[in-house]
Amino acid sequence: MSSTRIELLASAAQTATAQGSGIAVGNLKELAITVDVTVASGTLTPYLQSSNDGGTTWFDLMAESVCVVTSGVGPGTTGTNVRNIFAGSATTVMKGYAKYSTFGDYVRAAWIISGAGATFTFGVKAVGKN
Repeated sequence: MSSTRIELLASAAQTATAQGSGIAVGNLKELAITVDVTVASGTLTPYLQSSNDGGTTWFDLMAESVCVVTSGVGPGTTGTNVRNIFAGSATTVMKGYAKYSTFGDYVRAAWIISGAGATFTFGVKAVGKN
């Protein structure tokens, strides 16, 4: 099985709910997504969306499994069959992992940011297997 590395969202400051650009993944069978939050203020809820019509219509994906580690904390939290990569949402520096094996020809990162003056610096990467 070969691997394909994809940057879904370059690490940068984000202050509003939005989505990244769609990336073609038609030849991939599995995706491992990582979210790395390095600056946190407010509430962040990242998740993955997919399209099976070339990026016209987008739908939220369910992760088969997630694992989240918060800075300064021992064991992380985990979950299965959830939309949000962070179980609940991020309010501090965190690293999250999610696995997907059901998705369309395109995927993109999506996120919800809330809270007065909220700002997050984070990036989203993927490793695809075909």
